[in-house]
Amino acid sequence: MIYTGWDLYRLAEKCHIHLDEQQKDDLDTISAFNIQARYDDYKMEFYNKCTKDFTQKWIDIIRELRQWLKKHHLNLS
Repeated sequence: MIYTGWDLYRLAEKCHIHLDEQQKDDLDTISAFNIQARYDDYKMEFYNKCTKDFTQKWIDIIRELRQWLKKHHLNLS
């Protein structure tokens, strides 16, 4: 894997956010999207992978993670 200087799972660890295994896997996959979208040799492969169903699946996963983070790790008082 190409190092991009950021990794969502590592960032969560540094913030002491405790994730289950599925959340860890999802954050790793989402981080890889950034790599695939930035480097020309990965762009076409990623483009071909991004069907409507694939895209909707990951939008839903990202929304769920966002809501979980807001509920469990943001102090909005």
